[in-house]
Amino acid sequence: MDEWDLDTSENTSESIVIPIFNFDYNRAGRGIFVDTFEDSVPSDDEPIQDASILEFPKLTIPEEVFSTVFSTVSCSESIIYNPYLLSMLVFKGDLYSIQEMLENDPLTFKTSVNQPDLRGNTPLMLACKLSTSSKIYEKIFKFILHNGGNPSTKDLSGWTLLDHAICLKNKNIISSIFDKLYKQKMKKWVKNKALVLKTLKKLPDFYMEINWEFDSSVIPLVSRIAPHDICKFWKYGTSFRIDTSLVGWKNLRSKRRHMSLFFKPKDLKTSISEEIFIVNHSKKAVVYMFAPLDAEEKAAVVDDIIKTEPMQGDVKLISYKFVPCINWRNRPVVQKLGPWETNKYKISYKGQMVYKKKSKNLGPCTESEYFNIDIDNPTITEFSYPSQNETTQSVIKKSKAFLWQSPNFPFTLQEFLPILQMIGEANSSVKKLYKFLSNENLLERLSPNSFPVKVDIPLTLSVKAVVSFEKFQIISDSKPLEVPGYMVQSRKVAQKILTCPKKRLLLANLVI
Repeated sequence: MDEWDLDTSENTSESIVIPIFNFDYNRAGRGIFVDTFEDSVPSDDEPIQDASILEFPKLTIPEEVFSTVFSTVSCSESIIYNPYLLSMLVFKGDLYSIQEMLENDPLTFKTSVNQPDLRGNTPLMLACKLSTSSKIYEKIFKFILHNGGNPSTKDLSGWTLLDHAICLKNKNIISSIFDKLYKQKMKKWVKNKALVLKTLKKLPDFYMEINWEFDSSVIPLVSRIAPHDICKFWKYGTSFRIDTSLVGWKNLRSKRRHMSLFFKPKDLKTSISEEIFIVNHSKKAVVYMFAPLDAEEKAAVVDDIIKTEPMQGDVKLISYKFVPCINWRNRPVVQKLGPWETNKYKISYKGQMVYKKKSKNLGPCTESEYFNIDIDNPTITEFSYPSQNETTQSVIKKSKAFLWQSPNFPFTLQEFLPILQMIGEANSSVKKLYKFLSNENLLERLSPNSFPVKVDIPLTLSVKAVVSFEKFQIISDSKPLEVPGYMVQSRKVAQKILTCPKKRLLLANLVI
């Protein structure tokens, strides 16, 4: 037989793939070839007398054989004739077939595992929404979650897997999602650590103070009664330390302790086995922030999560302006903050914030209704429908902030952001600062070779935080980064995880 004459002018030889059909002849049965008989086939020496012999034979294929044989084609990239095959197996509660699909056709499974169906639900989301009717859906959920399912997926209404699991009060699914998110957070930490190490090597060794104050143009005397703090920051080599004193605020009184956050690459000369940890100088204790969760910590956090109400707050930026401030002489405002000459800018923005509370809405659903196809003996199960009566509140927010940037600072904002992100994992105030400064609209308008020496951060409609980086000096001594020889305590004991809901909330936010 001559070779095929393939036109490869537009497609390279690597991109030309000939599909190979997987056909189980024994399972299909030889009887499907009803009009072809061995005696009617002429030999090579005989001329063809009847042209009908060249016609394709009539096939009579049972439905179950057809769906099994012709549902997919095995190629270098799977061509899925039924794009919702995995979702249909989930709806049927057919865990065995799902496991077979992963084992026999892993490429198709990988393609389908996070693909939304015609209702906008991924197989993982569908299993969660069906979990009230049978325990088999919990098993399917865990199987898909541990084999590539995305725990951060959202449905068409914007609700996450965790939102649905909380609404359905399904503790097993909440626990599985929490475990998966925790593992992802640990992987992200390893990735961020490499970026931080690279950043630290580029920066000079320095000491810097970050001053936090709060103010309001609406509420009088806020700056006098609101908490304030000075964060002291040391960087030497590939290590840094940040000291804070404010740990809480209750009944208009500040709760203060001398706390230090250390980041130090592992050193065999010390007894410290983790790279990022908190030192409580008041209690003379060392606590590892990213220590593995034990069973009691996890159970307490999951119990807190299941008691919450799923809320959704989507923010849409309507308008954004970043303009230099002008004085009465129509010239740019230049101010000196500490040793730095700065240019003052005004940030005006308008945004719409929509609050929505999820409500429970369960009802019967058939396979035919869900996939909008005719199916004999369809599966009927209880399904979590999108609610039409969810409480929604929309707020239009206008706000403004000011920023003072200097082109003479020893390093730029882009260089400092990775460190700020890591500190924000353990400090909620720094996390708000990082979110504000890492905003894409702001970064696009800031000079790439500048640093914001002072910035206003709107916290609410009436209260703002004023953060300044005025004190800075180069250092040549690593003594401040020496770790005190305090006793290492478990996070559960040191932070009273089992008895303090606020500490558990911080732990949950660290993961979720």
